[in-house]
Amino acid sequence: MRITDTTNWTVAELQEFAEDANRTVDEVAARGEDWDAFIRRVAPDYDLIQAIWRDPKAPRGFNIGIIKGEGKLMLIAQGKKSMNIRKLRFRLPNQDCAEATWVLYGDGRSQVPEAGHLLSMHLNNMGVTTP
Repeated sequence: MRITDTTNWTVAELQEFAEDANRTVDEVAARGEDWDAFIRRVAPDYDLIQAIWRDPKAPRGFNIGIIKGEGKLMLIAQGKKSMNIRKLRFRLPNQDCAEATWVLYGDGRSQVPEAGHLLSMHLNNMGVTTP
């Protein structure tokens, strides 16, 4: 998972990102939908998925990671892809959750194809059932 460099982001850009991320989490919670079920359901519908989490070691006290769509962002930067993309932003508790989301529902699926199976086995060994 690539961490986004936010050094040159304006305060307004950071606030907009945080508001989008909080809005997503609040909407899912208001519906009473399970977070994992939500991500599994909507991830295929988005071109770009980003997450934000607190990180006291980060320069601004948080990090933003690209869960899905890094390749599309590169094509946009090179002028080879249109800027019209569907994006989803949300807040996560920490980088471990972001990495797991990247592996299970984002670009990491192609890099670590067995990870979903291994995570399910681990959770089952802990007594947690998975769909």
